[in-house]
Amino acid sequence: MKFDFQAIDFQAIGFKAVARRVATPLLARAICASAPAARAADMRGGGGPFAGDAPATFAASDVPQTYGTGWYIRGDADFGVGSITRVGGDGSGKISGSGLGGDVGFGYQYGNYLRVDWDFGGVQTKTSSFAGGASTAVTCVSALTAGPTAGSYVWAATGGTCTPQGGSSFGRLHTLLNGYVDLGDWWGVTPYVGAGAGIARLQGSYWQNYYTAAGAAYAANLTAAAGSTWYDPGCACTVNPVVPGTTTPVAFGPQNWYTAKSTTKFNFAWDLMAGVTYDFSRNAKLDVGVRYLNLGTFPVPPTIAHPGGSQATVDDKEVRVGFRYLID
Repeated sequence: MKFDFQAIDFQAIGFKAVARRVATPLLARAICASAPAARAADMRGGGGPFAGDAPATFAASDVPQTYGTGWYIRGDADFGVGSITRVGGDGSGKISGSGLGGDVGFGYQYGNYLRVDWDFGGVQTKTSSFAGGASTAVTCVSALTAGPTAGSYVWAATGGTCTPQGGSSFGRLHTLLNGYVDLGDWWGVTPYVGAGAGIARLQGSYWQNYYTAAGAAYAANLTAAAGSTWYDPGCACTVNPVVPGTTTPVAFGPQNWYTAKSTTKFNFAWDLMAGVTYDFSRNAKLDVGVRYLNLGTFPVPPTIAHPGGSQATVDDKEVRVGFRYLID
């Protein structure tokens, strides 16, 4: 079989090959150049893959919303029962008292579980008074009676007795930084626990005097010569009596056993809290709870049992009702 080389159109074959070599690179370059322009048109809303496409839009509900600022203000009313200092003619040095107090403050809510606030508060000034009885009677001779030796005078209950009467007042102010943990919503009620620390200002005053059986303040004139001594028939010995509630010796001269004192002290304070919160609305909340508030120690006035005075812990066990408002 013979192959007819003359029938082949070499000129046409050469032209087509050259055309393919030239056209293919030019077509690739045109496609690459047109791609950025198409993307830019899509970004300007000029259309998508299909002619007439509208630019993409988002519904308002698809955008995250933020409610409130996290800040809030608060106010609380407190009813507390605790230890307060008083004149201790009965020897106790303190009593249990109750009183109304209150707090105001501001704070910040971190998410759904954590809160921090700073509050300022106090309690109404508590006052007390007492009148001693037979168990608190002390010797207070009404006049000088000569003893068995020269210059001695009898100091004995047979010469007269007196009972104490007195009163006191006590108040406090405090500022505390508190933290709370909310324990989740349970059918519209949120339990919480909290604790805090700060500073307390305590102020107390007292007065005390001794009164005769006739009800008059003891004021006998026991003036005697220098070098005189007191004699107790019970022990047949010389004694050195002191003014009740003090370490001051009974002097030979006019008697005045009235005492008064006012003291102010700043202490470290701390508290523990627990309660529940009820939501009236997204912003308004009612807090009901209990608090133990420790305000440190305070000087107890001198007593018959403790003539030098002592220190007592000042604390309150409170029931609290408060209102909290979140600021948008």
